[in-house]
Amino acid sequence: MPKCKVCKKKLTRGQFCAGIYCTTRWKGWTIDNPPKVEDRVYSRGGKFYGVRTGGTRFCRLEGCGGRRHGVRWLTGKITWPCGKGMKVRKDGALQIV
Repeated sequence: MPKCKVCKKKLTRGQFCAGIYCTTRWKGWTIDNPPKVEDRVYSRGGKFYGVRTGGTRFCRLEGCGGRRHGVRWLTGKITWPCGKGMKVRKDGALQIV
């Protein structure tokens, strides 16, 4: 029986963890199906990452012209960083600069 890597709860195949800070609790995430590297967005320091929600908006800064990506972080908070303020890492994920 697999366990959640964060809160160590026992899970059956395909079951989600409901822990508040657990990385396996979001839609589409299970022990058997972790998030893809291309969908990850790392923080400025590169220590923490969130997952892109798929939603985008135009950046509201005057003259920017970039797209803002919805990112859900480990705490459950959603932020909208601009794509022009991110770089692509060697592993293919994005990182806020």
